[in-house]
Amino acid sequence: PKQNPNVQKALELENERNAIDKQMQKDVLELETMGVGMNGSLVDAQGFPRADVDVHRVRILRNNIIHLQNDYKRIMSELESLLHVIHAEKPVVAPIPPDPMKPFAKV
Repeated sequence: PKQNPNVQKALELENERNAIDKQMQKDVLELETMGVGMNGSLVDAQGFPRADVDVHRVRILRNNIIHLQNDYKRIMSELESLLHVIHAEKPVVAPIPPDPMKPFAKV
């Protein structure tokens, strides 16, 4: 059976979201192993770049994480809208009322 195009798009967005999440986790882990995270200082007490950290790499990772967070928010917003559309499209099947003339038990 042919799948609803909105459902297909939602599945694609889900896959994209999972890929972004995986990349963000990888980048955050790399930052944490450097000991700086997203907010750690990149300069020492005298204001010079820290010698124990690859400052350029940290800035690239932080920038990448921020871009990924923005992409993640966009995808989540698209998914939310799409799910509303998908659920609105789904036909509501009303339960069949019991036949009032049919006996419920035989005596």
